[in-house]
Amino acid sequence: MAADIMEAVCAYAATGPQSTIDQVLDPETTWQSQMMINRLNLTPEECVKYCPRVYAICQECAVWIVHGILCTATAQPPRFCLDILERKPKILDQLFDCAVLDRPPWYPETRVPDIASETLTLLFRWPNYVVPGVDGPADRVFKAQDWKTMTQTMAILTSRPDWVERLVEVHMHIQEEDLRKTRIHWQRVGRDYGAIVPPDDDAFDRVFESRGATRACNLRLIATLTHAADACNMSNAQVESLLHVAYNGCRKVDTSPGEQNTFNVIENTQHVFRPPPLATIMDTTVDDPVSIPPEYIGGPIALLRLYAVLAQRNALDGVQALRKPPSGLSPSASLKQIQQITHPGIIRRVINIAQARLWARVDEGRKTLARRENDGNDVNDACAIFMSAAELAAVLIALDKHTSGAYADEMWGTRRQLVIALGNASQMALTLKQYQRAFHLASSAVSAAEDIPAEEGLEPEIVAKNKRRMANANAVLQRHL
Repeated sequence: MAADIMEAVCAYAATGPQSTIDQVLDPETTWQSQMMINRLNLTPEECVKYCPRVYAICQECAVWIVHGILCTATAQPPRFCLDILERKPKILDQLFDCAVLDRPPWYPETRVPDIASETLTLLFRWPNYVVPGVDGPADRVFKAQDWKTMTQTMAILTSRPDWVERLVEVHMHIQEEDLRKTRIHWQRVGRDYGAIVPPDDDAFDRVFESRGATRACNLRLIATLTHAADACNMSNAQVESLLHVAYNGCRKVDTSPGEQNTFNVIENTQHVFRPPPLATIMDTTVDDPVSIPPEYIGGPIALLRLYAVLAQRNALDGVQALRKPPSGLSPSASLKQIQQITHPGIIRRVINIAQARLWARVDEGRKTLARRENDGNDVNDACAIFMSAAELAAVLIALDKHTSGAYADEMWGTRRQLVIALGNASQMALTLKQYQRAFHLASSAVSAAEDIPAEEGLEPEIVAKNKRRMANANAVLQRHL
């Protein structure tokens, strides 16, 4: 039933406003126009002016329905998502279509693209105790239980026609949006389309929050797919086709004063942290809110993961020797582009960027915890921040492994940061009384500490603290057996 609802609602989101206009003009259904527009004494012809905006609001609500099926207080299991896509694989195409819908002049504040993008990531959601790429006890438990199911779900995506182009299209749609035109629509929507409460010009930053969330979700999806690259038969050309999308996510944003710079910062740092809607309305805490790191973290994670896949296949260095574009390379990419992005000098630069952002992300987690106002959600947010830092550290370590230490000098300190980030995430889970999650994260931290060279200077007290966290969580779990 969930698959049928999602397909039907996505189909409605793609219909456009004409059906709403037709209902207002049809003598048999025009009676509803006064309620639809919420204004009295208007002729059907006058009501038509308001119809596109009414439809767009309903369209956004429709996409929220699809999102709500997957965004639940307890995350839907991988089997649930696999069943949906096995029954209705077309839902993937429909969600990608929604993710690249133009921002309509009658509803420029639309959230449809970012909600659709977030819904796509929810179909391939990691358990809250797993840090992708961290090879520890938690990862082994996950792979023994749910990884096969999750891989089968991803295989449905990679079997869809032009799936790589779909991911690229989401990125290019954001890149090519005419924001000057959007600003004009924002200012004129009340006059041109009868918005009863037109958006305030001071709230224009909501456009960039939406764009940033879409970027973050697209990068999350790319990074997730790389973990199943072999199982899903992703070719090297397909991996290389996504390099420029992830590379753009590593961009440096100017933080100096100025409106455009402010908007760019909002977009670059926008993350997704979303409890289910009902929990938000009731101001309650849930164990497993949706959390997706912002572009400035997701970009390096995705790009380094793409590097790691190519390196693991002994194909990363070979890109420089190519004389023509590889067969199957996306038209959006070029030989010159992929050679530039995979040049050793650029790889070193990306590693250095990732290292700086890794340290900053751990510090951000500490600051989020220090200024918390809502203990449940803010501690959960801090936990997610530490876990994203751990994921970034893990992919750096994976690249170091698959390149046989070619960039070892740039990797210094990464393993220590991985242990710290995992330990801090475990402490957040303990604070939330999520003992299974705390145990898995602490055990991963203890496991990661075993491989650290002495020169990285991991303090013995950090290792001891993580062992205590693991023991404390395990003691509670044993009492509840």
